[in-house]
Amino acid sequence: MDIQGNILYGGHRAQAISPGQSMFSNNRAYRLAFQTDGNLVIYKINQQTGKEDPIWATGTTGKNVDAVRMQADGNFVMYHPQQKGSPWSTHTNETGGEYIVMEDWGDLVLYRGDGGIVWSSAEDHRDDWMRLLDDSLTLKDICVPGSHDAGMYETKYLARRGLVLTQSLGLYDQLRCGVRYFDLRPTYIDGKGIYVYHGPAEGPLLQVLLDEVARFFESHPTETAILNFSHWKQFESKNDTSQVGNLTFCKMIQDTLGKYLLIKDLNTNLSNVPLKELRGKVILIIADHNDLFDFHVRSKIKGIYQLTIQLKLYDRYSDKRDYDEMRNDQQGKFDRHDNREELFMHNWTLTPIDNIMIVFRSTVRSYSEEINPRLRQEFGKMKADLWNPRPNGKMVNIINMDYVQEACPLAVCKYVTHQRLLQLQQPKP
Repeated sequence: MDIQGNILYGGHRAQAISPGQSMFSNNRAYRLAFQTDGNLVIYKINQQTGKEDPIWATGTTGKNVDAVRMQADGNFVMYHPQQKGSPWSTHTNETGGEYIVMEDWGDLVLYRGDGGIVWSSAEDHRDDWMRLLDDSLTLKDICVPGSHDAGMYETKYLARRGLVLTQSLGLYDQLRCGVRYFDLRPTYIDGKGIYVYHGPAEGPLLQVLLDEVARFFESHPTETAILNFSHWKQFESKNDTSQVGNLTFCKMIQDTLGKYLLIKDLNTNLSNVPLKELRGKVILIIADHNDLFDFHVRSKIKGIYQLTIQLKLYDRYSDKRDYDEMRNDQQGKFDRHDNREELFMHNWTLTPIDNIMIVFRSTVRSYSEEINPRLRQEFGKMKADLWNPRPNGKMVNIINMDYVQEACPLAVCKYVTHQRLLQLQQPKP
């Protein structure tokens, strides 16, 4: 007999699934099956044909197990009472996890009693998470993880490294972790090439980053990514050096990403393009550099768009050093934001104090270690205010973070996207 409902509780109830049993999402679109071969599998169910496709599994086929139990200690664990150890668990003991849910968007999610997220199956298979999204959704209907100063995972600049480093992985690994929006800041150094930078420091060569993006899209045809180039340095004037930099940038983009670039007419509002046309594509945006955009148009190079024209984005960071102040600042901006044609970015970041005397205790990393876990820990109490789309469709489209891969924001992003899909499926009045 299958499990009734879509929830397994821990505590004194300590509910379990036995081999051969299943638990369905409330919308009956997904089935969590504990197979008799020992594997725990989530299946996506085609609502028209009834065909089932596996989308996640524990990989425990052949293991001698007799239950998967939601334990009182917060761990969801697979075991056999006569054997020591477990072939698989969520490793969430002593985290406060109380119940696990087969959610309507296809993830198995472990929650605390207050609704905070402890663990999610979204943490697996993050490299192709967009494959399950409805083809009709647009950028305005999707929430994605974003990487602030995405290229600054390394630098030769030794002084104040804690203030300039913002990530710990290259773009290929960030993409594999589910990141789909990248904030990139280029600087042209005559005779050396184009680098990304943050503050006073250069990071890797831009070519290295573009190669990593191309490498990812070679094998991920269901995904899409936005590269937003802003805060240009040494490109500003129309002198010979600047024009060489513009030409170098455009040629590098075409040579490396040409076959993956989204090509649309310059009159297109990119936020309205359906995901079906975005899959396998890189959306390349430039901000605050009209000289380059003019150069690009004159050169007839396609696939480069302007932030304020083809894609509009509301991006206002808080410039705070306190978590509550940052959250309230971004919440207030979301409440006041009323332009449905603009994507809304929630900047889940704190700004360190630029002071050499305290740089070692006030760093980008230390601040991210404080606030990143709270994205999921406080998910329950923030759902109504921030993570549910408004009646007019306004929603958080990008959660922009430092050290984003360590925050695992994908569970929140998938929830927001699913809530928007439900809204779109409601009958028109």
